[in-house]
Order: sequence, then structure tokens, then C-alpha cells
Amino acid sequence: MTHHKLKDQGKRDLPLVGGVSLQPLTDPGSGEVREKEKIWLAEIIKKVNEIFGAETTDGDKLAWLNTKKEKLLEKDVLVQQALSNTEEQFAGSPDLQKFFMDALIESYSAQNALDRAALNSTAVQADVLRLLLGPARLWESLRTRDVSVGR
Repeated sequence: MTHHKLKDQGKRDLPLVGGVSLQPLTDPGSGEVREKEKIWLAEIIKKVNEIFGAETTDGDKLAWLNTKKEKLLEKDVLVQQALSNTEEQFAGSPDLQKFFMDALIESYSAQNALDRAALNSTAVQADVLRLLLGPARLWESLRTRDVSVGR
């Protein structure tokens, strides 16, 4: 087939099988995924606050936790163990504790090195700010934040 012609046939009825009726959309999206994510994040923040107290911001705590998670995700041994075991079995893995300690040390060293480089160089600071304003979309993220959450 080399050509196809579309012809305006006006408004057409598209009946649904089994008498199902759909409610019209009134707002974009249902918010369901975001609500689940907010509940999940609130639970994480609550637990981290119980562990560390409230001296640092929720964002600092989430960033800290996510850094440790990312370090653990880099470990192929843990990936294999997660694939081969139940969550309960995996939680009892001696490798998990060892790699968690490694993650604490590695991320501490890496974060300090990055912070030191930024603190000691206005050129690095400018580059990081460009990155935050560009691909990291800081401005857009700030505009969509709930101001009641701000500090």
C-alpha cells in the first residue's frame, strides 16, 4: 500500500463491549502513582527520623539513604543473592552487612572529595550550578514544589 486516504465521517459512536461506560476525564491523571510515592517517601522519612532524629532536613536524609542504596545496587553479588533468595533470606546475608559498611565508607570518601573540590574552586561551583540549572532541572523542580514543605 502506498497511499491511504482519511475521510471525515463526522462524529461516530464507538460502543464498548458488555455495556461498560467510561467516565470522562476531568483532570490530567489520577494522582494515584504520586500519592503512592508520597506515602512511600513519608514512611521512609519517618523511619529515618526515628533513626537519626530531626537535626538534618528530610532531603539530606533521603539523599544519604539513596546514596547508600545506589552503592549497594553496584554490587553484583547482592544482585545475584536478591534474584536467588526471598527478601527474608536476603536480609540475613552476611554479604549485605559487609557491603553496607563498604557503602558507608565509599560514599563518605566520595562525597567529601566532591564537596572539597566544589568548596575549593569557583570554576567547579559555576559548573555544578550550570548542571543543576540545565540537565538537573533545578528551576523546574523548584517551581513544582509545594511551598508549604519549604524551609
